[in-house]
Amino acid sequence: MVARYQALLWPALWFTTVVVGLLSRTYWPVDETRYLGVAWEMWSSEDWLVPHMNGAPYSDKPPMLFWLIVSGWKVFGVNAWWPRILPSLFALGSLFMASWLGRRLWPDERRIDHAALLVLHGALLWPAFTGLLMFDMLVVFFVLVAFAGLQISAQRPGLGGWLLAGLAIGLGLISKGPVVLLFILPPALAAPMWAVAGRRQSWGSWYAGVVASVVVGAAVALCWAIPAAKAGGTAYADAIFLGQTAHRLAGGAAPHSRPLWAYLAMLPVITYPWLLWPPLWRGLIKLDIKSDAGSRFCLAVILPALVLLSLVESKQPQYLLPLFPVFALLAGRSLKATTNDIVRRRDNVLPAIALLMSGVALAILPSYAVGIESIQVMQKVSSLWGLLVILVAFGLFALPNTTSGLAVVRWSVISTVFLVILQVGPLQALAPENDTRPIAKLLSQFQRDETPVAWLRAYNDQVHFAGRLTRPLDVISDHELPSWIEKNTEGVIVNRYATWNSRLTDCAIYAQRYRGGAIALFRASQLSRCPELMPAIKLPVAVRPR
Repeated sequence: MVARYQALLWPALWFTTVVVGLLSRTYWPVDETRYLGVAWEMWSSEDWLVPHMNGAPYSDKPPMLFWLIVSGWKVFGVNAWWPRILPSLFALGSLFMASWLGRRLWPDERRIDHAALLVLHGALLWPAFTGLLMFDMLVVFFVLVAFAGLQISAQRPGLGGWLLAGLAIGLGLISKGPVVLLFILPPALAAPMWAVAGRRQSWGSWYAGVVASVVVGAAVALCWAIPAAKAGGTAYADAIFLGQTAHRLAGGAAPHSRPLWAYLAMLPVITYPWLLWPPLWRGLIKLDIKSDAGSRFCLAVILPALVLLSLVESKQPQYLLPLFPVFALLAGRSLKATTNDIVRRRDNVLPAIALLMSGVALAILPSYAVGIESIQVMQKVSSLWGLLVILVAFGLFALPNTTSGLAVVRWSVISTVFLVILQVGPLQALAPENDTRPIAKLLSQFQRDETPVAWLRAYNDQVHFAGRLTRPLDVISDHELPSWIEKNTEGVIVNRYATWNSRLTDCAIYAQRYRGGAIALFRASQLSRCPELMPAIKLPVAVRPR
């Protein structure tokens, strides 16, 4: 009966996550709006070879995600829903690949894959990123396909598994760059530690296969990279061949620099509730690693990748997502060893306390936010959402004893419910501050009227798709502003602010709260009315106050 619940529940949890995400928010800056803007420029220019952002070659990411978005638009027409669903489809594909991998790793065990998929969907970071327009779910899927190739090669020597792994490496490379190799190469090189007995080929031929798969993957990626480098110019070529490798691994300029131990600190939160749940640890302790090739494979994936990623200066929680399906498989295997063990109320104490603390924070945050500009928007969040989380947490203390299989079902549902509460509560309150559509609509009208538009300081395509802009915006620095105004006295200027200023409503054509601060649109000819809202510069004579 529990196995039936598990088999039916994980698709329902995936569907719930996707639907709630679609209904609760729009695209958020700067990452989602940037990737959507790059895809829009690819569509508008019909240049599939070199991605562009605001008219300039965009080298930060390879083109796979943009190709898939534009391909969907070719079928369905330009719309806002297809890019949102796309990562969810890769997440669903990853669930199926994880299930297949579980059956390969433990062919004599039944339904490990069902428990693993619930563990995966119950780990907080996974459903949170299922519906985000990011590259990470593509990477997860192609890494799992590469693992499938390794397993096929280990169990049935031949070319098929290596070709599959090579194709997955190549597609992973043009999804997010060489980072995919951090997940694929360690288990490939450590095969003598996990491969099942009875292999019919020498380890020399195995490592020749590893090299061949990397060569195939590089060849697939170079089919795009070489012509793109020629078309994009020297700077673009340097960026895609060096910026995706050496520059991203270098410590000095890492955009998300964190200390060596950062991932260890993140793990209890992003895998919630599993690392706080004693039955999982009891199951892990019971595993016989020496006789369990599947568990050895999981450890050969998780441990080296976690070490390597910790050594890289730039650290973001989502970088760990390719490890989540393997962690879930290992957790499913460990829980299988304790299927008939009783999960008692005391086993829920740690994750219940963590949930209770989250609920208390949500309940008091609206009152605490009064007078704090950066989080003032949280006043719009009803404290009832926090009270609801508190009730769920107290309910966990009252749950009756049960088997570990049914307990996994419970916790997966609870994690999904918690995420839904966050999406329809606090995140929904933040949605207006992250909605670029109003200002994008105005900028689109100005472009149609041939009015010059300048964006002051950094621009990340926040409004290109929302406004369906057809031309680049002028991106200018503070010291370039006077000369731009002198040449474009009838133009408009977009400026961002760290905090909200009540004068914006008097001086700007349009102003809104934006990401804890504000964003506003000004006519160049009217800047003299509010010079304090512009950088401390000498304005041109045409717009100085008289």
